[in-house]
Amino acid sequence: MKHRLTTALAIACIMALVSAAEAETTLQVTPGDWDNGADWSGGAPGGWVSGNVVNVGLVGGNPGTVDSAGGVGLDGSILNVTDGAVVNFNSTGEALYLYSTGAMNIDATSQVNVAGTIVFRANSVSTLAFANAPTGGKVSVSSTGTNLQIGDDSNATLNIGSASSGTDFAGLYLGGGTGVLNIDGATIGFTSVLAIWAGGELNLTNGAVVNAGGNWEEYFYGKATLSGDSQLNFTESPILRFRNNSTNALDFANTPTAGKVSITTGSGISLGDYSGGATLDMTGAVTVSLVTIGQETASVLNFSQIVGQTDGLTTSALDIAAGSAMNLVFDNDTFAYNVFESGGYTVIGKADDWIFRWAGSHVGDINTMINDDRITVSFAGTIPEPATMSLLALGGLAALIRRRK
Repeated sequence: MKHRLTTALAIACIMALVSAAEAETTLQVTPGDWDNGADWSGGAPGGWVSGNVVNVGLVGGNPGTVDSAGGVGLDGSILNVTDGAVVNFNSTGEALYLYSTGAMNIDATSQVNVAGTIVFRANSVSTLAFANAPTGGKVSVSSTGTNLQIGDDSNATLNIGSASSGTDFAGLYLGGGTGVLNIDGATIGFTSVLAIWAGGELNLTNGAVVNAGGNWEEYFYGKATLSGDSQLNFTESPILRFRNNSTNALDFANTPTAGKVSITTGSGISLGDYSGGATLDMTGAVTVSLVTIGQETASVLNFSQIVGQTDGLTTSALDIAAGSAMNLVFDNDTFAYNVFESGGYTVIGKADDWIFRWAGSHVGDINTMINDDRITVSFAGTIPEPATMSLLALGGLAALIRRRK
C-alpha cells in the first residue's frame, strides 16, 4: 500500500510539472496590460515568464494589443502573436530577455515593438527579423534606444537574415560569456557603439554589411570574420581597441569595400592597451591617425602586403612598447629596402614599393625599433641575399633573424 501511494504521488508530481511546463495564458481584453491578470485567461504573464505559452491574437473578433511598461523575460517560454495583434515592450531599459528556449512567433500580419535593449542569454538560439518601423512579421526596434546584448554572462546566438536589411540599432554588446551574432545577407547599422567582448564572435556572410557609428572607441576582445563579399564599416573616427588575448585576421581599407573593414583616416588602431594582449593579422592599403601596440600587455601587429601590392599602412603616430612588435611582410618581390624620408613621411621600402609610412621625420626612431626587434621586415617566401641589401636593410634582417631564434 505504501509503495502504491509513493508511486501515485510521484506520478502526480510529474503531471504537475508537465502541466506547469504547458501553462498557457491568452489575452482577453484589448488594449491589455501585460501585468494585469484580469486581462488574461490564465493570469498575467508577469515580468519573468518561465515555461509558459503566451498568446496574443484576436480579442472579440478584433486584433489584440497589449503593452508592457517594464522588462519582460521569456525563459523557455513562447510568445505567439497572430491575427494582426500587436505587443509593445515599452521599457527604455532592458525591455526584453530571451533565455534558454524562449522564443517569439510573429505571423506576417502581427507586430512586436521593442523600445529598449534586447538581451539574449542562457543558451538561447534565436532567428528574428527586425525593422525600425512597426512591420508585420517583425520585431521593430529603435535606432537610438535598442541595443543588442548577446551572451553577456552565458551562451547565446542570434541569427539575422536578409529580411532585416536596413535596420539600425543603437549598439551591439557581444560576448562576455559566449555570444555569437551571425548576419547573413543583410545591411545592419549600429549607430552608437560596436563592442565585441571576450567570447564574442561577429560573423558576416553572403554580402552582409555592418555600418557602425560611434566616434570614441570600438572594442575587439573577441573575433570578427567577414566573407569576401561582406563589409564592416566604421563610419566615424573611433579607436579600434584589440584586447584580452584576441586574435583577428582582417583586411582594411579607407572606403567601404567588399571583404574589408573600412575605417576613416582619423581612426586609430590599438593593441594591448588594457588587460590581455592581442594579435592582429592585418592586410590592405589603409591610412590611420595612430597605431599603438602593447601599452599595457605585449601584443603583435602583423602587416602583410598581398601579391602585387606596392603600398601598405600609413599612420600619423606610432608607439610600440618594449616586448611588442610590428612585423612587416612584403610580398614576394625581393629587393633592397631602405628607411628614408619622402613627401613628409618616413618610409620603409623604396619609392615605388613601400609597406609602411609614418608622418614626419622618424628615421632614427624606426632604426632603433628595428634594432631592438619592435619592428621586423621580411619578404614572403624569400629572404634577400645580403649582397643585394642596403646597410639599413641588413639591420632589419638582423632584427628578423634575432626574432626567429
